[in-house]
Amino acid sequence: MPRSNWGDLNGQLNALDLGERRFHALLGEYGDTVVREALDAATERAAALMRKEISALPPGTYRFEDYLDNDGIVDEPLTIALDLTVSGDHMTLDFSRSSPPCKGPVNIAYSTAVACCYVALKHVFTSVPANAGCLRPITFVIPDTTFLGVGPPASGRGLH
Repeated sequence: MPRSNWGDLNGQLNALDLGERRFHALLGEYGDTVVREALDAATERAAALMRKEISALPPGTYRFEDYLDNDGIVDEPLTIALDLTVSGDHMTLDFSRSSPPCKGPVNIAYSTAVACCYVALKHVFTSVPANAGCLRPITFVIPDTTFLGVGPPASGRGLH
């Protein structure tokens, strides 16, 4: 699929180039200080809105497990376990009970696991703007002793 991948990569590079040009235009029109203040305000707004959404949830710890059938090499299920704790305007997502790193290519890095959580949170809290501020009131516990927080040289996806 080299032709398809080449097209995807070029599309991404062109989008980055356009974003860079438009960002420089914004800086040219409004200046560094105003743009920085606007970005900081947008981030703070998202954090405040997420805190408000979390504080409306019933406090407590909620537990859930789901399973992958196997890792593609060893025919044993892998557990994805979440302990979600709501306390005031803060939420903790703890994946400590998940399966350890595995031999197959389904291990993921901490950053990839957080990105997956971000997508899920955006589907639940649709009124909160999509920026890093929405993650400020959330703590992630994703130990490297699980297949959701591994680093090289483990096999898997999204490890770099």
